[in-house]
Amino acid sequence: MNKETTERIYREGTAFVSILDPVMIERCEKYRELAFKERISSVVGVLKSYKSRVDKLLRGGCVEEYVLCPDAVLQISSSNREQNDERQKDLAAGRKREDRLVKKPGKKKQIRRSIIRHYKLH
Repeated sequence: MNKETTERIYREGTAFVSILDPVMIERCEKYRELAFKERISSVVGVLKSYKSRVDKLLRGGCVEEYVLCPDAVLQISSSNREQNDERQKDLAAGRKREDRLVKKPGKKKQIRRSIIRHYKLH
């Protein structure tokens, strides 16, 4: 995002940005009055805390989202982290269950042959 775009955010609000999610645009309006230093500090905090956000940004993610509403991005990332941690606990508990079905080692899954292939082989 270039300097002109950043300045337009402060002057015009979010009307020109390419974010299509109306909920995200609404969230971004809440952060319109953030000072530049606060905004940059929030963006840096998000990028320091969440590797996945850095990956998204480097792969061409929506930079405007990070600049417009960094606190919302931080909040979303934080709640995603909590949910993922809980899911991992549930998965680990499921793996430890005694009555869980387990694949037996050494048995390979039967591969279904198509009719055409079967006739060509025999």
